[in-house]
Amino acid sequence: MQQRTNATPEAEDHFPQWLDRRLRDLGYDLGARGGGRTKFAADAGISASSVSRLLAGRGKYEAALLAKIAPVLRVELSELMVRAGIVTADAIGRATNPQPDGPRMTPQDAAAELGIQSETAVALFVSMVRTMQEQEAMHRQQEVRRMEP
Repeated sequence: MQQRTNATPEAEDHFPQWLDRRLRDLGYDLGARGGGRTKFAADAGISASSVSRLLAGRGKYEAALLAKIAPVLRVELSELMVRAGIVTADAIGRATNPQPDGPRMTPQDAAAELGIQSETAVALFVSMVRTMQEQEAMHRQQEVRRMEP
């Protein structure tokens, strides 16, 4: 059973409010007689009492439960786990972009491996690789910031 951790306590505290807003944004009427909780429960294949516990911030956030509601909420499971305080956005980033053990291949090594030999071509290849690495790093940082509450 997956439960909340102290990894992101502020996310835990904000999750019920975020979930309430998200459900309302998706058109679920969460008023006393609106039927939105029951409809969301049916759409997600979970019990209405689970929905009530999630919205009240009570109990444990189980990964299996979050996996069921993520598609209905139209968010990735990883984002939902960050919002629920189970993992940090940084941990998700490390898991999705693991760093290899040991020394990494340099752009110069890659050029040599690919048979690129002219000094000008190697310099161009190295410049292109570094630019692409910088763009990827910026993209990952933007994704991590987007997932933070």
